Amino acid sequence: MTGTDEEMLVLEVTEANHIVVRLPRAEVGQGITTAVAMMIAEELDARLADVRIPLADARTKGNQYTGGSSSVSSLYGPARQLAATARAKLVTAAARRWHLPARTLRTRDTMVVAPDGRTATFGSLTASAARIHRPAVPSKPKPASRHRVIGRPTTRIDARDIVTGRAKYAGDVAVAGAKPTVVARPPTIRGKLVSVDDRAARALPGVHAVVRLPGGVAVVADTFHHAFRARDALRLTWAPGPLARLSDAQIRARLKAAVPGSAPRRTDRPRWRPSSRSPSSGTPRWRCSRRSRTSAPTVRSCGSPPRPRWTRGTPSPRRSACVRRRSRSMWCAPVARSAAG
Repeated sequence: MTGTDEEMLVLEVTEANHIVVRLPRAEVGQGITTAVAMMIAEELDARLADVRIPLADARTKGNQYTGGSSSVSSLYGPARQLAATARAKLVTAAARRWHLPARTLRTRDTMVVAPDGRTATFGSLTASAARIHRPAVPSKPKPASRHRVIGRPTTRIDARDIVTGRAKYAGDVAVAGAKPTVVARPPTIRGKLVSVDDRAARALPGVHAVVRLPGGVAVVADTFHHAFRARDALRLTWAPGPLARLSDAQIRARLKAAVPGSAPRRTDRPRWRPSSRSPSSGTPRWRCSRRSRTSAPTVRSCGSPPRPRWTRGTPSPRRSACVRRRSRSMWCAPVARSAAG
């Protein structure tokens, strides 16, 4: 079932008695997968171990933004309501199966329990529950006074997968024929490439292509190890960017001059952005229809990504390129064409 609010959460009860909720937020270490799993387990009276919280696919509408410490607060109501509605449908399905009043049934440990002790797992009821449109019991979420999961210390549901290497990241996306690619970029903002000597890089084993780009030089190789080695072997000459000689003191002076009057308080703080938990990466894939699909770590997947620029009459590349470290989609097309030979 799918929520009717802007979160558009999707809840599925599998025949294996697992509850799957596809999360329209990015888990970047803040623990929202565990938080949402607790909300779902609370309202369904399910075991936390039976709840799965995979990442939802990108879509063109609905809220898919992760940031501002807003995930738990924005999902708290919709997730609980969705689970409470699912519980009501499951209870109604069990009541119809056993020919009992729905109000006499209870739920616990991912199953429905009858007054005489009979039990039915959620998984055994999922098909019939999906056909119910008007549950026979209320679908209102529990009051906080009845919470048994929410508000209690809980071990992260994804901790074991993270420490054992089972957790999958954007850099783990595998595409047949794709070749790892890294890009050497200017050492200053908006710096320009003056010259490149790639003879040493091309002579290294595992290197497929060296491609000059508007903002750097890309190296395509068999592995990221080969690509990094070849990138470091490039002999590059850069022209400094327009801001290369701008110092912190000059920036502060400009800011001060731009503020009318005298501010009573002044705070200087470096402009630091949150760092990635893993190397930024992206895996674009092109098909003969000239449609592309890109897998990349992002905290906002609902917006339309920039489209690669194609030249009329240019054949689609036969090989994808996996570009690490803040790639731009428009750079992927020429890199992929060169890698394809």
